[in-house]
Amino acid sequence: MPLIKGKVLSWLQKRGVIASPQYTSPTWWHFTGYRKSDEDAFDLLGKILNSANIRAGTSQISLSQRGAVSGPNITSLPQNIIYEGPRACVADIPLECLRTHGRRYGCVGFGLNKDKLRASPVVEINAVLYADLHLQNKVVTHLSSGATSPEFSLLKPFVKVCDDNEDFIEIYSEREWRSAVNIPVNGDTLDCLIVPSKLVAGARRLLATHGLTRVNVIDWENEVGDLPERDFI
Repeated sequence: MPLIKGKVLSWLQKRGVIASPQYTSPTWWHFTGYRKSDEDAFDLLGKILNSANIRAGTSQISLSQRGAVSGPNITSLPQNIIYEGPRACVADIPLECLRTHGRRYGCVGFGLNKDKLRASPVVEINAVLYADLHLQNKVVTHLSSGATSPEFSLLKPFVKVCDDNEDFIEIYSEREWRSAVNIPVNGDTLDCLIVPSKLVAGARRLLATHGLTRVNVIDWENEVGDLPERDFI
């Protein structure tokens, strides 16, 4: 197979056809468009800037909502509920590889400075452990049982329960990282907003409203590529 070089390589990488050789990013991304239109995602972006935090929320997930209600590994669980959290989520993805992530989480979001967050004495951000429902997984069983041991409570925010009907079932696909406490979003940590072209002007106005004029606005179509087809709207 011939080597792919230059503009062709860049074009393929921007569209997510092949991965960039850069495996990590200096930025932790947070997107606000899961199951939302671009306009609703932009409204949520504004609320996050108002609160100056990604809130560490807790959730209870019904196994039936994940399409996994049968099979020995599921019916043997003590309850039909998985407990996740508290957690605030970001993703470690190079800019040029964001298109796949955008299918699920949309193209409206922001980037946080990884070095500044790592230097924080309060926020500790760790890579997520992806636990597959369809495997004999002790972590999933403990989550379903509502286990409360001190050791497990420390692990709990960093476990994400998935099933094999989903595309994002491992760290290599989604690259999610989490904090067990709120992640600050302010003039010190915020590096950029990223939005579709139609929302660039609105994003600049939003930043000006919050006195964040030094923060860049990234135009998705110019820097990442075409808007992806959404999976979950």
